Amino acid sequence: MTEQTDLLTEIEQPTPIQRSKLIPVWMLVFAGLFLIAGLFVPIILGLGITGRKVFLSLYGFQSEDPISIYGLGIILLFILKSVVAFGLMKEKSWAIILGITDAIIGIVLCLGSMTYLAFWFNHGNFNFQLELFLLIPYLIKLLRIKPQWEA
Repeated sequence: MTEQTDLLTEIEQPTPIQRSKLIPVWMLVFAGLFLIAGLFVPIILGLGITGRKVFLSLYGFQSEDPISIYGLGIILLFILKSVVAFGLMKEKSWAIILGITDAIIGIVLCLGSMTYLAFWFNHGNFNFQLELFLLIPYLIKLLRIKPQWEA
């Protein structure tokens, strides 16, 4: 009789969904690209230490010197994106919260670079950052899958 109770208990409990199935293909593609980009960070830093120029760009910010404030900032953003990508691909519990943080930082920086560059460097010429077309759906998707991811 205890075997039947255990069997019924197992049947009643919902099977947890695989976290990887919550992530759409387009996000996995970008996660793979950011993982690869993260592998280049030590090389880029090494080139920067030796004085070589490496063109870096993200969210409208650009630098040719990896050891400058802008360069190190861009590298830190790539490291953050690589960590988030790793967490999402390996279904880590912290990945969604860090991904949401990453998306918000990206959106704020994109909006900031658009206004900063337009008013201080481009004399009123506005440059729209295409990254927003991916960051906003990325944030929305992460917010939608967060309850299922944490279940």
